[in-house]
Amino acid sequence: MKRRSWGRGAAATVGVAALFLTIGGSVTAAAPPEAAPAPHPQRVAAVAPHPVWDTGIDIPPNTTFGTIVACPAGEVISGGGGRADVPYSLSVSDSYQEEGANSWVWAGKNVSSRTVKVKALTICTRP
Repeated sequence: MKRRSWGRGAAATVGVAALFLTIGGSVTAAAPPEAAPAPHPQRVAAVAPHPVWDTGIDIPPNTTFGTIVACPAGEVISGGGGRADVPYSLSVSDSYQEEGANSWVWAGKNVSSRTVKVKALTICTRP
């Protein structure tokens, strides 16, 4: 049987890997130092998903409403919805991304006995 000499550095690396595995960590193979990764091309700064609200509209009692809010230029929708300033005052009939558009539709009816302010929301991000 042939014996292979790993050298002093390899023994230390194996010892560290065994320690990680014992503790519950994971070990990944790393590229040798002389194989540096290629530089990344210029990228546009990422924009985390963020809400965009419309200014809101006042809906009188027993009145239907529909409101639309769009993402800024260069961003796309990843979700949407809406809210009212009075809890349990609305019956929401529609909440969806407008087909072929970069906007969110939110619609329903004020079922309360008082005027309610509603706002539509879209969640926008960069593609």
